[in-house]
Order: sequence, then structure tokens, then C-alpha cells
Amino acid sequence: MYKNKIKNTLRLSSISSPIQPAKTGFTLVEILIVISIFTIFAATGIATYQNAKKRAVLDDAYASVSQAFEQASNRAATGIGTEKHGVHVEKERIVTFEGDTYIEGNGNETPLPTSISTDQIDLTVLFDRINALPEISADTTITINDEDGSAKTITIAKDGRIISQ
Repeated sequence: MYKNKIKNTLRLSSISSPIQPAKTGFTLVEILIVISIFTIFAATGIATYQNAKKRAVLDDAYASVSQAFEQASNRAATGIGTEKHGVHVEKERIVTFEGDTYIEGNGNETPLPTSISTDQIDLTVLFDRINALPEISADTTITINDEDGSAKTITIAKDGRIISQ
């Protein structure tokens, strides 16, 4: 009799609560939401990377121009060579040289990246030997621009200081 009760209980329990398969997977809406979130993150990351890259190009060009003036001033101050040292700045390049005047083709040329330009078309700054004072009548400012309008300036003061801003 006990066995019959167990059989009846098993039969009744299987009839009253059928076993349903568990749900697995994601719905289409859930997948679209996840894809949208990843797209937003990717777009933000790409924009941030591009802005950082442009800033780095401007910073590099700025450092190159500033370094050219520092190098010419230091070479003049230490008396390297027998003549003055100078920097010639054009819209898309800078040239460090030794001599009383800039002569096309002489000196060390540093081209600026194509996305960078200066506000100078034809500027030459000479530094006297030993005292390293620039031969300028007033403070001279060079602005370095990128294609997005960001800019940095370098000022060569009459007293020989090179002020980077």
C-alpha cells in the first residue's frame, strides 16, 4: 500500500506542475542596447584620441621651434664657431645656422608638420657671440598654429630670454 501511495504522488506531481525548459540567450532589444553602448564608447574614444594626437603634433612643433632658439642662443653664448648663430623662421620650416645673415640652403632645416604653420613668413633672429643677446629692436613673438586654430607662442626678449607660453 505504501508503494501505491508513492506512485500516485509521483503521478500527481508530474501532472500538476509540468517541467518547463529554462530561458537562455538575450532578446534583440538587449543586444541592441549593448551595441549602442559600445558604439557610444568607441565614438568618444576615437574623438579623444584624435584631439590628443593633434595636441601632441602642436606640442612637438612648439618644442622644435623653442629648441631651435635655445640651441642658437646657447651656441652663441658658448662661443662655438667664429660667427653669430641664428634662427630663420618661415611659415612651414625653421632653420638654425651660423653666420651674419641667413643664406638659403645653409644650416639645419627642420620642417614643420603639414598641419602646423607659423605667423612668420620670413623672420631671422641672430644671437651675438659670447653675450648671446639677440639682434632685435623689440621683443619678437612667434605664434605656432595648427589647422584647428589652437596656437602657442614663443617670445624672444631683447635681453635674450626665450619665453615659451
